[in-house]
Amino acid sequence: MELLLFLVKNIVGLTHQVKGAEHLQAALKLGPCLVACKHQSAWETIALGTFFDSFTIVLKSELRKVPLFGLYLKKSNMIFIDRQAGRQSIKTLLTQARQAVQQNQSILIFPEGTRTSPGVPGTYQPGVGLLYSDLNIPVLPVALNSGLLWGRRSWIKRSGQVTIEFLPPILPGLKREEFMARLKNDIESACEKLI
Repeated sequence: MELLLFLVKNIVGLTHQVKGAEHLQAALKLGPCLVACKHQSAWETIALGTFFDSFTIVLKSELRKVPLFGLYLKKSNMIFIDRQAGRQSIKTLLTQARQAVQQNQSILIFPEGTRTSPGVPGTYQPGVGLLYSDLNIPVLPVALNSGLLWGRRSWIKRSGQVTIEFLPPILPGLKREEFMARLKNDIESACEKLI
């Protein structure tokens, strides 16, 4: 992952700055956490791994079919979700997430389930709320503006600086509806400021 960021920096001129590092440190001191990140580009899938010693990512199963990248993902012990599998996908998500936490791994999830363009609030999927209720670990919301430089469905990457902002952790104990509303508000309002 660090090699990819190095290449992006030196070939494209795409760098990043971090805000809210104290929130990241506070969450990590509590043990494994659920990292709920806005998803605007492939950049965050690559970059976020550099902030955690041990983590896994919740990804759509179709990504296993991408040449080379899919092979890398299979060997990286990711949590794959078949979005067509309905209830079975939820059972798989919960089982694998519990195993990851038992192995002291943080879990990266994109609450909207897909990339969205900057300034476009997506629909937050119920999976993140289920994980919050089930795992009883802190949630670290993450806002960013990567989509301004690395478009959602674009091969073009622009030079510039991505800002990634770690927000205050959301501790366990909220009702699921309250958690979902707070998560969406925290991430979307922070992203709006970054754009």
